[in-house]
Amino acid sequence: MTTATGLMFVFLLGAPVSADPRQPPSLAGHWVMLNPDPASAQIPPICRLECVIVQEGKWLTVKTPAGEVLRSYDLTGAAVTDKSVVAGRTVEWATTARWEGSALVVDRTRTSDPGGAPVRLRIFLDEGRLVFERTWPGTGRGSPPAKFLYERRERPQPSPGGSGVPRFRGSGSLRSGSGSRS
Repeated sequence: MTTATGLMFVFLLGAPVSADPRQPPSLAGHWVMLNPDPASAQIPPICRLECVIVQEGKWLTVKTPAGEVLRSYDLTGAAVTDKSVVAGRTVEWATTARWEGSALVVDRTRTSDPGGAPVRLRIFLDEGRLVFERTWPGTGRGSPPAKFLYERRERPQPSPGGSGVPRFRGSGSLRSGSGSRS
């Protein structure tokens, strides 16, 4: 082996390995909303103020920190139907989820009320933060997308003294961060 070949080999061993661009990113983790604005008229989608995302095989499941399933998405693009109660009425929904590059695009439409506006969520990572971007395609709403930013956190641990109130290890406050970014 020549010196040049040996140096090239050592250089390549030290080079960072990039993720497979054909493989979608993992959105799994425990996520907490950055700087929630209680005065905002916008309701956070799915994840609320805090959630746990599990991504296994063809399924992505969003849960509360206590483990209650909020929503599950079939990542193959197949439609999934579910029901929820809205203003005392049972509403049926059809939801599809598909990858567009590194973003998971979720389209949700009310099937029990054909006049209902469809909702589109783009869920993606931006500098290690989870972003939910909500729009209403094909409805003529000219407003910009609603954006919700989440920071990855470790799972809450019981606080010392056995009070049962969880505390977060790591960055401390739920309101940490630099605020909303565009």
